[in-house]
Amino acid sequence: MKKLFSLLFVALLATSAWAATDVTIDFSAQNYTNSQDFDGQTVTIDGISMTFSKGTGTTTPKYYTSGTSMRLYAGNTMIVAADNAITKIVFTYSQGAWPSDCVTEGAYADGVWAGNANSITFTNTGSAQVRIQKMVVTLAGDEPIVVVNPPTFNPEGQDFLTESLDVTLTAEEGATIYYNFDNGDTWNTYSAPITLTETTTVYAKAAKDGVESIVVHQTYNKIDPATNVTYLLVTDVADLADGDKVIIASSGVPGDAYAMGASRGNNFGGVAVTVENNMTISTYEANIITLEAYGNYWRLKANEGYLYAAANDKNYLKAEDTPDEDGNADATITIANDTTTIVFQGSNDQRNHMRFNASNNPVLFSCYAEDSSVKNPVYIYKATTEIPEPPVVEVVAPVLSPEHNTKFVGSQEVTITCETEGADIYYCINDGEYQLYEAPFTIEETATVKAYAMLGEAQSTTVSAKYIKLVEVENVADANALDNKVDFIFNGNAVVTYQNGSNLWIRDDSGSGLIYGSKVPAMAQGTVINSGWIAQKYDFRGGLVPEFQYPTGVEASGNVVTVEPFERETLTNANVNEYVIMKNQTIIAETDTAVNNYQKYYYNADSLVMYNQFGVEFTLLEGKVYDVVGTVTVYNEKPQLYIISVTESAEPSYIRGDVDMDGNVGIADVTALIDYILTGNATGISVPAADCDQDEMIGIADVTALIDYILTGLWSE
Repeated sequence: MKKLFSLLFVALLATSAWAATDVTIDFSAQNYTNSQDFDGQTVTIDGISMTFSKGTGTTTPKYYTSGTSMRLYAGNTMIVAADNAITKIVFTYSQGAWPSDCVTEGAYADGVWAGNANSITFTNTGSAQVRIQKMVVTLAGDEPIVVVNPPTFNPEGQDFLTESLDVTLTAEEGATIYYNFDNGDTWNTYSAPITLTETTTVYAKAAKDGVESIVVHQTYNKIDPATNVTYLLVTDVADLADGDKVIIASSGVPGDAYAMGASRGNNFGGVAVTVENNMTISTYEANIITLEAYGNYWRLKANEGYLYAAANDKNYLKAEDTPDEDGNADATITIANDTTTIVFQGSNDQRNHMRFNASNNPVLFSCYAEDSSVKNPVYIYKATTEIPEPPVVEVVAPVLSPEHNTKFVGSQEVTITCETEGADIYYCINDGEYQLYEAPFTIEETATVKAYAMLGEAQSTTVSAKYIKLVEVENVADANALDNKVDFIFNGNAVVTYQNGSNLWIRDDSGSGLIYGSKVPAMAQGTVINSGWIAQKYDFRGGLVPEFQYPTGVEASGNVVTVEPFERETLTNANVNEYVIMKNQTIIAETDTAVNNYQKYYYNADSLVMYNQFGVEFTLLEGKVYDVVGTVTVYNEKPQLYIISVTESAEPSYIRGDVDMDGNVGIADVTALIDYILTGNATGISVPAADCDQDEMIGIADVTALIDYILTGLWSE
């Protein structure tokens, strides 16, 4: 189990409270921009300067409006300085916190730094982010500063296996020590060692001459003896037998060492243990391996499967569910001078010696070439007592931030957190190799991130989130030209031509388009839409009718312009999504398709389908022609008009007798009139102008009247 501890540090208090000054620094009030980079930058606020640096990290310090906090990543530093001595800094976090070993001057614990310095360097020595929303910096005045050191604990916080544990507190000469177990208002005066018999957190402070130190604490975990297992260092391979439970460790001498833990993808991690010839441990984080005798070889079955050397050119130690026919899981085990040599067989026979890599951070058990002398040998410890069933550990699934289906432009930073204290998080991108999460990372393209958390052998469920990179387009034509199901952000301005429910037709100077989706707001015709809305191009009807589906951020700009339909005499598939008017149309109703008391299908003289998609009510009179307004779609690979309105066409202006509509009345009009009478084909003529005798009938009498007019210049009445 992991020790919980807090760093002991010096608390400095001024003897006269009025002499000290508190300066509050609220990062959200500084008008920083989102994702603003502060690497190498110094900012000064109310006399307090802060210098930020990437340090040894891979990600630079940045400010984010999400959480309104300054983010410092692994390895980053922040130097806080002032002309007057700084005696205290209280941090407010939106996430994470400075690690306990973040400073070398003064001391820090539980969100508070205390000391006496004009400049303090904070270093994020951990792997998680430190997100600072606010700082309250206390500056000393001209009065002398009185220093009271907090008590020290002996031993420091730890696990204990004995029935009881005595904890001794010490402080500077002349100071009185106080303690309790809940950090409440009631304190006990310390006079003798504190005897603990169960898991306990001890809080303590010191007081001298009316000045108190800051409160410090240590946690002591009582381990149930029933969970203890004793392991014996194996010094002779003859002491190993089929079915033995063993631990592979990094050292065979007393002192701190590592036992092999769970898999970390390509290799196995280490778990800190204390090793002696007879080792009693209670951790279930160690990988308890079952030895299986197999002819002249051994097979090492861990929780993840059978161990084997996975490559000749990489230091991979992996596990397979079932030993394969190539004998990769077969290993020889020899022991000399207590040092164990484990050599895997199979086809990967170069880097096949198990070794411990102490220089890796974090430490690893891996496979190396036989002559890799720089790596540490391993040792085998055999269980000599029964191994109990491990306790059930619930590990909360990690949380990916931002959330699933987040869309971004440029790049996107991804942060992963887990509520289970002490759990390690592992993640992969687009089903690649899982790796240990140590700091936020950035993705540059559309990707799916998966993650799970582990505490010892307990593993959480796997969660995933997809992050979608948006293509930037400037106009409707560019959006229509995108491939199917490409997400985009529209940076231009478009105008609403017509809306019906979830259908919003738009256009700009480049072309016409259709936004479709339940999140489309109601908008009047002529509304200018703000840029910056997001959608996905969809090839509806095989791409003949491009749509912009799943829209978000479609908002009116406040500007309205006049929109006139395009006047079209004929339609082709190239007119798709246009808002059009077709004038002087002879409309024919298809009488057998009435639905909900209105006709669905109509046709014009050229057999163009006019589909009453929106249930428009109108009446057709025999012999009349109409102007039809609608939007163009494509169905069965042919153009079609969705009817918006049908109105009777205005009476056309004409010159009596100008049958061929050339602006003159002459012999050519006689010829055109005779052709019309003989064929009935009205193409290219004005029928009203052909009624020369104005009896509302077209016939030979009109020819006679027309000839008389040409000869005399007068119309007979």
